[in-house]
Amino acid sequence: MFKRLIFSWVFVTGIACMLSGQTDYDKVPDVTATLLIEDVYIFQTARDSFGLGDILIKHGLIERIAKDIKTPYDAKVLNLDSAYVYPAFIDGMGQLALPKPERDNERPRVRFPGHPPNDLAGITPETLASEKIEAGSKSLEAYREAGFAVAHTVPYGGMLPGQGAIISLTGDSPGEMIMKDAASLFFKFDGARGVYPGTVIGVMAKWRDLYRNAQYYKLNLDNYQSDPLGKQRPDSDKTLEALIPLTESQQLLFAEAPRAKDVYRALELQNEMGYKMVLSDVKQADPAMQALKNNQVQILLSTDLPKEEKKSDKKKKGKSDSGENENADGEKDPEREALQKRKEEAMKSYVSQAARLEENGVKFGLSLYSGKVSDLKKNLRRMIEAGLSEQAALEALTINNAKILGIDKVCGSLHEGKLANLIVCTDAYFNEDSNIKYLLIEGNVEEFEIKKKSDKKSMGDFKAILGDWSYEVVIMGEESTGLIKIRDKDGELQVTIDDDELEELIECNVISYEENVLKLDFTLEMQEAGVDVSLVLEMKEDSFSGTTTIQGMDPVNIEGRKISSPE
Repeated sequence: MFKRLIFSWVFVTGIACMLSGQTDYDKVPDVTATLLIEDVYIFQTARDSFGLGDILIKHGLIERIAKDIKTPYDAKVLNLDSAYVYPAFIDGMGQLALPKPERDNERPRVRFPGHPPNDLAGITPETLASEKIEAGSKSLEAYREAGFAVAHTVPYGGMLPGQGAIISLTGDSPGEMIMKDAASLFFKFDGARGVYPGTVIGVMAKWRDLYRNAQYYKLNLDNYQSDPLGKQRPDSDKTLEALIPLTESQQLLFAEAPRAKDVYRALELQNEMGYKMVLSDVKQADPAMQALKNNQVQILLSTDLPKEEKKSDKKKKGKSDSGENENADGEKDPEREALQKRKEEAMKSYVSQAARLEENGVKFGLSLYSGKVSDLKKNLRRMIEAGLSEQAALEALTINNAKILGIDKVCGSLHEGKLANLIVCTDAYFNEDSNIKYLLIEGNVEEFEIKKKSDKKSMGDFKAILGDWSYEVVIMGEESTGLIKIRDKDGELQVTIDDDELEELIECNVISYEENVLKLDFTLEMQEAGVDVSLVLEMKEDSFSGTTTIQGMDPVNIEGRKISSPE
């Protein structure tokens, strides 16, 4: 069901984006460029609390931070009554606001597979992410709601996809968003399909060859330009030209290194050739901890964490809580117990590696390259529960990423003269009930609606609706089916959806159940964008009917029947 809903949403919002790209002649600029934020707890950095005070902003910059600032005559005042203010977040590396290319499953046909064209081999360092940025991308909104003001976005592709751009998440056009073009060169240990280099070893050999050829190419260019008389003009090579800034230490190489093997390989190549590098999307830091300490290399840790296995997942796999590690005779199975123990230890090690980086004095930033923005805060809280300090977690999203990207003079902390990029939270950021109420990007204020969580007082007697309910819905002329599973968890209503077209269960937020009407909502990820879906169901003894609504679209009718009661 939801795949078809998403397809419809993409079609509708795609048209909306086309329309929004047209000139808006009714848009009126702000009357004043001066903003005063009063009575807030200010964290200038993750470790530097100013305390309760005011922030004066002029023309998108922080003018002054003080205990009590006299209101300028031309200021717009935002009195936030003891809210918490932090530097806005920075994504160390991702592919935000870039269109995801369609997957080509055809094997490339080339005459000489050992010497293919560069583009077929995934070697396109001349490609600029800035030329593909979509200012109307829906993913920008999801990132802003999570507190991001700046992002480093890199192109899609193979071994050398191209050059990244640092963008501000505000602006009506790519030109307004770009803070720094060609800010990085992106490298991956991805072999090409059916042509050279098709293996990791081949990629490493090809990279050495390209890098050294770029150095020779630059020497030939300099030699010719200094005295061209009697010399043949060098042939133009856009691939080698794109590598020259890296060879002259004017650009950073962001090397994707999720596994420990990738970390060691990337360090070997860097030590051999001497360029500046950032290990990116690192997921296995523990096995390479000593190498990371010895090399003092810059690191972007992935925000992606393995999904926690819940009881509902075990039951779906046919396991009981008590008999999970029992054999067919009901006896304890040592092999299963050992496997389960190793699995739990691996999970614990994975989640706690950020804490060990902190313990070992290894500074790191965070990257959403393989993570979901909707999981960010939840995963950060898991890292903190595993030993990471809250200060280190916030540093990794702010000043550390700013330093890695070379923009710490203008953002990453709240100091006079820097960009007014900040978030305003209802409470301390990591508190469970805290929400981001405002985001400021270069002084531009965006306010977010805070969704209300489930309230036991708004729940009626829901025992009658507990169980599994099948549903049927017709979307785009086709019928879709699935199960809505309603459970009582510690006196609260818990609802999950098992859609026949999706692999994972959808966990719903229960808004209310009153007078036999069940209201739910949830968010689905769509190319880094959170798509909000809501359901309103009128429950009867053995059937229900209602509507499903996806943001920006008309409601779709849904109906179903009860097929079983809870076990």
